[in-house]
Amino acid sequence: MKGPALATRIAAALLVTLALSAQQESALAVDVEIPTHFDTRTKWYGCGLHVMDQGQCGSCWAVSATSVFGDRACIWLAENGTALPPGGVFTGNRLFQKAGQCTEDLHQAHDHGCKRTALFPSPQALLSCASLAEDKKLFPDSAGCGGGWNSDAWRYMFIHGLPTMEAGGAGGCVPYTSGHCHGKDPHGNGCRSCDGVIDQCEDSGTKPTFYRVHSFGSIHDPELHSRASTAEPRPASDAEALGRQVRAMQVELMTNGPLQVCIDYFGNFGKFFNDSPLGIYNSTDKQPVVGGHCLNLLGWGHDESSQMDYWLVKNSWGPNWGNEGVFRFIRGADLCGIESDIWAGCPANSNCQLTAGVRHNESHVPLGAEDHVLLRERLFDPAISLALAQDAHARDAPPSSASRGGYWREIPRQEFSTHPFALHVAHAYEEAYGAPTTPEQAAAAAVTVRSQGGVRGFKLNVLFENGREVMNDHV
Repeated sequence: MKGPALATRIAAALLVTLALSAQQESALAVDVEIPTHFDTRTKWYGCGLHVMDQGQCGSCWAVSATSVFGDRACIWLAENGTALPPGGVFTGNRLFQKAGQCTEDLHQAHDHGCKRTALFPSPQALLSCASLAEDKKLFPDSAGCGGGWNSDAWRYMFIHGLPTMEAGGAGGCVPYTSGHCHGKDPHGNGCRSCDGVIDQCEDSGTKPTFYRVHSFGSIHDPELHSRASTAEPRPASDAEALGRQVRAMQVELMTNGPLQVCIDYFGNFGKFFNDSPLGIYNSTDKQPVVGGHCLNLLGWGHDESSQMDYWLVKNSWGPNWGNEGVFRFIRGADLCGIESDIWAGCPANSNCQLTAGVRHNESHVPLGAEDHVLLRERLFDPAISLALAQDAHARDAPPSSASRGGYWREIPRQEFSTHPFALHVAHAYEEAYGAPTTPEQAAAAAVTVRSQGGVRGFKLNVLFENGREVMNDHV
């Protein structure tokens, strides 16, 4: 269906939704009481409990978005996919809840009951298929295990949707296989071709069911500007804007469910939680940035012993990491940019509506993708006719941080020539040449050094001057 030009249709849609936008702005002015503690897992029982393991793949940008979407679908949709009442108040079985579904005849079950299989949205389709040539303009920064932007992840779930997998990722309709991608991902597809991924379920041979979002966007106070380094808390001059940002995050979280956040990943992050899994991360120890990492924000609280406010965060490094996959992070300082790059969305066919603090992004079209027929049809489907944007500027505004989840970061020579990278480069030299050398000599022989954050610290990729290359997964 052809229809008028995209820009004209966006303008018409915005006029139609001005009233709803005004209602949302009014809602923001209402004095919402923010509790001292909040946890998705206790407000919406059965939701927020699944913890994925992304494995040796820089897929956090996709896995965390999938995790947030799945948790929100659990909050807003019943087991059969129908909408729950406003507020997600419900006492029956929910979609994607931890308890799962009975998968065998009760008459043949063991004494303890039926075998239950929990399902959850699979990030594999996003990782494998967003890199297809016909869709690349829509998801320009999607690079599979090489990282990606959260906006690409939400746009994919808006346009195409996701099939399911067993909650652990090993089975189900579309299992998560990118966790075994130990080296590079040259095609940016999560080390797995899209062929067959979205055509039929691996476990049943039937056509997959896809779950979409009907709206999505970022939380970005316009006065919370980007900064050169996130290694320290924001200055006092940013306190007012940061306070508004944190409050908008809390209102959206307690209203609709978890948020996706992306941070700068510093060299001490893994060690901090290996040493103190119940601690509150509050210092980068002046370590260098080794990559970006995206996470699922479940709630917040206040620690009496340290008098520290914290976020409650779900990671994607498996349930054996941290406190069953969950950790605490200082709140209200924007350390590592944790309050600068925030995204959320509402499941399709639900009563979920984004709060006024979320800047809608559905109608933003990436440069060069304006004529994408599928996008035009999906954007103006009557079934998803919620407000497309609060205003044109808000719709296109970039997040106030530029962390690309799972990306490879090129380390400047002044950084990899000094501790701690110099020692790692020396180990890579020994692996490449079979002979020991000094850190100074190894650094001098290195052409490029790249790092990527991961569960065991970070990966290091070193290219030496004679073309020898070493990928180290155990830094």
